Amino acid sequence: MMNSTTDAVHAQYEELPYPARNPADEQTRLITTVTEPLAKMNHFCFRGRESFSRNFRALCAGCGTGDAAIYLAWQLRATNAEIVALDFSSASLAIAKARAEIRGLKNIRWVQASLLDLPQLDLGQFDYINSIGVLHHLPNPAAGLRALTSVLHDDGALALMVYAHYGRTAIYQVQELLRLLHTEKSPTTERLRQARALLQSLPADHWYWLWAGDDPEHLANQSDTELFDRLLHACDRAYTVPQLYEFLQSADLHLIEFVGEGAESATYYDPAKYLTDPELLRTVRAQPRATQHAIAELLYGRHLRHAFYASRRRDTVMMFANDGVVLVPAGPLETMGALLADSARNSTDANLHISTTAGSITLPREPAYIAWLAHLDGKKNARDLVTHALIASQLADTSEQRTRFTEQLRDVFVECHKLGWMYLRAHSSA
Repeated sequence: MMNSTTDAVHAQYEELPYPARNPADEQTRLITTVTEPLAKMNHFCFRGRESFSRNFRALCAGCGTGDAAIYLAWQLRATNAEIVALDFSSASLAIAKARAEIRGLKNIRWVQASLLDLPQLDLGQFDYINSIGVLHHLPNPAAGLRALTSVLHDDGALALMVYAHYGRTAIYQVQELLRLLHTEKSPTTERLRQARALLQSLPADHWYWLWAGDDPEHLANQSDTELFDRLLHACDRAYTVPQLYEFLQSADLHLIEFVGEGAESATYYDPAKYLTDPELLRTVRAQPRATQHAIAELLYGRHLRHAFYASRRRDTVMMFANDGVVLVPAGPLETMGALLADSARNSTDANLHISTTAGSITLPREPAYIAWLAHLDGKKNARDLVTHALIASQLADTSEQRTRFTEQLRDVFVECHKLGWMYLRAHSSA
């Protein structure tokens, strides 16, 4: 169903497909998305039990130029999984199709339609639905969410992203300025010219430049596609954390976990990241989970978007409940674990340090920890890793030692998991 607002949104994405992508770039790089790494999806959404090889079906609803669809299809190219990529913009789909063709991907089904039409499209049910940056551009986001859940398996999961209210305050100030300067019937080129002229006229201490932080040049020189989507969009709403919880509850969905990177990672929704007073933190911890998330949002104040997994179920997250779980490295551990372990043997530093812009961890320079790094391959379970630790430490394989090392390994997992550097998988899902 189209109206003047959806007509304007449709026209925008036909003229300026988003995000701007050059299909030729597929020859040299693979764009990854924060919600689609299979290990991460499996850990949070499927209790670590999904093999992704038994007729797994994923829907990218509002796929745009194809980032999530391409990344999923590439990871699942050797399975019988099917990815359905749906978008109402023919221009966006054309770019996404070209990217898939260059990569030789045959496991994507392309559908040009609005996600609001999902109940009538007869596409079947899906195990996983990605709809990132779409619902907040609908005149009725609740109707869009209902459309998504109408094709979601009862034990399936969604990856969603909607704009966050507080962090976009400066953006909405400039959006309002631009609405006072023009009408939506003005040509795109004129609206973009006015927007760039306005940005050049903003005082140096305007909220917009303060919001830009250390990279104001990027905002001053952003592409037409970026600029229009940020400041001239015909339909753009944002959510506070309480509003987000209400939004999900209206569709009988539960928020599984906030996911992402940088300012959108789960740690930024944890009050403990900000509160240093133990008594105050205990008071906050006594509040419901949703209230704690709301408190963290207000403590930080700069969330630009809320990216998260959601499901009808509450028990979707894999837990470190026994030593049979498989530890799956991600981020720096995925590529640096063995290297760090090798360098650790020849260093005099008292600790092992792993650090990125997302955070850092420090591990004792002991044979057990070095062994864990060296053998962390995503295939060995906790029991195997404890065995390697015992051998490296030259300790007897007793139940007491195993219990001690298992608890230490669990502590390492907790710290790495907070930073998105490690996930869990059930051994049977390999």
